[in-house]
Amino acid sequence: MPETPGATYQDIPLMADMYCARPRITVVKEHLVHYRYEIGQNNSMQANGPKLIQMATNSYLAAEIIERNQLLSKLVDGMLAHAVIKNRACYYRIGQEWKAPYAAELTKLFCKLCAVKPMEDNIFLSESDRNFVRHFVHT
Repeated sequence: MPETPGATYQDIPLMADMYCARPRITVVKEHLVHYRYEIGQNNSMQANGPKLIQMATNSYLAAEIIERNQLLSKLVDGMLAHAVIKNRACYYRIGQEWKAPYAAELTKLFCKLCAVKPMEDNIFLSESDRNFVRHFVHT
């Protein structure tokens, strides 16, 4: 994994590495982890700067790790759902001056995943999720 200053969503590619090392992990639609959110806390749930772009960058890195291990076609539904869940709020929250670079990263990510399997066939995506992806991938 590339070195980045501070916390920048390294858990995403780390989980991909872990899955490839021990494929006894599965993806579920239910949220099992909830990050702490406190007013005044300097965390990613409140950030609106360029660091948020790392969410999309690391989501793409995770997809590459999964693909390199020849598991992307098997895991694409979960990968796309995870990418939407992790990136949607960040994209809407990021400062206007950083929207275009974030959109470029999301386009690259979603195009990669939708090329493996059409999002209409994704078992985890709601229509709202699909609409978010459509902002970046024209199907």
